[in-house]
Amino acid sequence: MAQLSNTIDHAGSVIDDLGMEEILCQLKELLAEHHQGFQPVRTLILQLANRLETNRKCETRRISTTIKHLLAENIKKGEISPRYIHKSLPEKFKRKYPKERELISHSKV
Repeated sequence: MAQLSNTIDHAGSVIDDLGMEEILCQLKELLAEHHQGFQPVRTLILQLANRLETNRKCETRRISTTIKHLLAENIKKGEISPRYIHKSLPEKFKRKYPKERELISHSKV
């Protein structure tokens, strides 16, 4: 099992549960192996999100961001993209943007 290293710095102390640590380690191992089937990766991302929500380690709408911080090293190595993580999660785990902000950003283009 891979060691949990420097993954907590950006996300705070959200991984103090052995179940979450195990899921995160499995996920990092799959990413490091460049596993061909991404379904197990997607499943582990969702399990980690559900565990974060259940244990109330962060706000539900910030779980996507938290997972991206936990996998920051893997993102830097190109093993996974923030977009893939974002698309793997249901809407309830994603940050909500006000409609006004979206309209303003489009009008500046």
